[in-house]
Amino acid sequence: MKKIFSLTLAVLLCATIASARNVTVVVKNTLGVIRKNETVELNAATVQKQVGKKFIVIYNNKQVPYQLTYNGKLIFQVTVPAKGTASYVIKAGNAETFKSKVTGRMHPEREDDVAWENDLIAFRCYGPALQRSGEQAYGYDIWVKNTPNFVCDFRYGQEDRAKPIIKAMRAAGKMQEAQHYEDSISYHIDHGHGLDFYDVGPTLGAGTTAFLENGKIIYPYCYTTEKILDNGPIRFTVRLTYPVTYKGVKMTETRILSLDAGSQLNKVTVSYTGQQVTLPVIAGILMQKGSKDYDLSAANGYAAYSNTKEKDGQIFIGMAFPNAVQSIKTLPIRSDEKLAISRKCDGHIIALSYIAKGAKLTYYWGAAWNKYTVKDDKAWSAYMSNYARKVRTPLIVTAK
Repeated sequence: MKKIFSLTLAVLLCATIASARNVTVVVKNTLGVIRKNETVELNAATVQKQVGKKFIVIYNNKQVPYQLTYNGKLIFQVTVPAKGTASYVIKAGNAETFKSKVTGRMHPEREDDVAWENDLIAFRCYGPALQRSGEQAYGYDIWVKNTPNFVCDFRYGQEDRAKPIIKAMRAAGKMQEAQHYEDSISYHIDHGHGLDFYDVGPTLGAGTTAFLENGKIIYPYCYTTEKILDNGPIRFTVRLTYPVTYKGVKMTETRILSLDAGSQLNKVTVSYTGQQVTLPVIAGILMQKGSKDYDLSAANGYAAYSNTKEKDGQIFIGMAFPNAVQSIKTLPIRSDEKLAISRKCDGHIIALSYIAKGAKLTYYWGAAWNKYTVKDDKAWSAYMSNYARKVRTPLIVTAK
């Protein structure tokens, strides 16, 4: 009886394997520039129905890292020549374990910051604990680095472990020693792998959304809820919610924000619960006083800006829009924004869109550092211009 059962099981297993068919994915690039390490998406359930639950992605006889995302997508990264195609094969098999190139989490030890990074750059946004402290910091922050290795946990952890030591030193009257130790571990000082020198303050920082009412920015504050949805190896995704008000109507703004490996920019999709009217929504970049180095194009859907801080170098900040925007322009700081003025904020670059009830706004924002991946303003403008072209002309993906 056992032999019959084993034979039946073997036959069923062979039949299952035989029924699994490979999926060939052809990716077409219609632009005259190479598309390097771009993420493509397929319906995961459809692929698994054809090849099975365990599968591998192959290109040039080598396995390609892939990820199953929270929203049912199979994603992997491709390189496609200018005006060319590239073919990938998905088939049954045991996937290798690939090192993650993205990571992120909420940091309760540091006022509920949500910080995330990939192999090129790091970012953070501020949470409820910071808002309760009274500090006004509305926008997205940038942490530059010059290594593909992860730095956020290291920087936060080093600072957190040092706090009681520094406090004890100062209590003992050892002020100089305490300051020297604090400087030796501070992530506001470059110790060889980058630092935090981007000043957000009471501004939109590196590309945050807000309402524009009669020429005045209605700033958001810190998030109220957060949930990590994806965490590598290719994509990090977090969902954040914010309480917002427009003309007396209270709403909830939801931002689904993702960062892929190898990209300087995040993708964010913004929607509103409780919306009653069309909303004038801007995405904005802080402009520091004295710095007017920017390249704007509403027609081509991008903004590129350079923020210089002497010895720490240049941070390049940008936004790209896959769909048409109403305008992209500069907006000076108002005279009554005294705290922003005191922080040497000159104004914002703003991109305005009108969001109808039930609609969503999707755009990209991010940054680079001249001591790592992007060397000068010209290169950053080219990066942003090309990025906007790519998101407006997505790769064509066919699976069969």
